[in-house]
Amino acid sequence: MADFGSECPADIVGIRTYRCASFERLREHGFSMAWTFDQLASSANKGLRVYRAQRRREVARAMAQDRAAMERSRFALTVVGVLALREAEAARATA
Repeated sequence: MADFGSECPADIVGIRTYRCASFERLREHGFSMAWTFDQLASSANKGLRVYRAQRRREVARAMAQDRAAMERSRFALTVVGVLALREAEAARATA
């Protein structure tokens, strides 16, 4: 193994491992094509994955801000609300 240096032994023999559903070697054109259903295998989808992750973070940040705003102000009682609660309690006590 030390004789191979940094190369993989499979590369020297001409065998490479690929993670794909289908692999076509086009020898006359000098390249190979790999087909896969795995979105993470494609470098072309990297930009799309980055964009989606940024959008998810933006949505999560906006939801957290909304949640914090609701916690601060949603459950405040107004004067009219307090008076209505007192009237309801008084009506229940007399009934």
